[in-house]
Amino acid sequence: MSKKEKIGCLAGITAIVIMGFSFYFSKIALNELNNQVFSLLSYRFTVSILGVFLLERLRLIKLDYKGKNIKKLIGLCLVQPVAYFIFETIGLSMVSSSEAGLMMALLPVITIIMGMIILGERISLIQGIFIAISIGGALFINLMGYEPGDSSNLGRIIFLMAVILGAWHGVLLREASEEFSSMERTAAMMATGAIAFISIALVQNLIRGTVKDYLLGIFNIKLLFPLLFLGLASAVLAMFLLNTAYTYLEVKKVSVISNSMIIVTIFAGVVLLKESFYWYHIVGSLLIIVGAIGVSIFDDAKDVSQGDEQREHNYCDQDNCNLGYGDDR
Repeated sequence: MSKKEKIGCLAGITAIVIMGFSFYFSKIALNELNNQVFSLLSYRFTVSILGVFLLERLRLIKLDYKGKNIKKLIGLCLVQPVAYFIFETIGLSMVSSSEAGLMMALLPVITIIMGMIILGERISLIQGIFIAISIGGALFINLMGYEPGDSSNLGRIIFLMAVILGAWHGVLLREASEEFSSMERTAAMMATGAIAFISIALVQNLIRGTVKDYLLGIFNIKLLFPLLFLGLASAVLAMFLLNTAYTYLEVKKVSVISNSMIIVTIFAGVVLLKESFYWYHIVGSLLIIVGAIGVSIFDDAKDVSQGDEQREHNYCDQDNCNLGYGDDR
């Protein structure tokens, strides 16, 4: 493994650990705010954009949008953070953080499916089998945990929509990365999130007559560490590290690393939040992990095979494609 690949792996693992604990801190903040989703999101992205602004003022980062196609950023930012975080946070208020982590393991698989639909990418039969295994694991968890009238099933559907939006964001990210740096994309996402969620939260609290409580809520000492973690560590630092990982590693390798988020979210949910974890979560999570890793491994094998064929083709061109039929030179 080269030095750059080691940097990419370290950055990816660190980002995933931070993002894994974000579920834990989101649950804490939501409990303190009585599940006021948009208030939390507005606080979170206010902290994020203030952090980005401070870094830019200190000249630790450089942002330059002049002469660039801003339309690429608009679609990217509307999908994530706006739509994604709405579904993620609402879903997270209705399901356990450990189960949310298990469902997030579907992200690499759904990203590949999105690539097929939107970018016209192809997969092999064996990859299709592993995709089915991974989806089957998520369905198994949902079916085993189903109880008539259990509202958490709606939460599972909502959170699954967040996973799909996250995969769509990955596709849009490929296009935007050609023109914008990782920090430029991150800053645009934080600014969009702040504007969208502050607006929604203000309207919501105006209707309720709780604007004063909303404005003072961000100074709640019990929210201090969760908001710093969610706004700076998870939103800004983790996103930057993840973009660094994508710089040095192939997308499918980062996808394999991302499955370690399951371990972090299960630890945070079961150990720290004392959430229940049953045998069917273990079986389902194993199916999800096997499916996601299997898709990536066989994609690697396909790339290696294509690389060998390309090298053989180049060798053939250099030798005028004699291929054992004699040397006519």
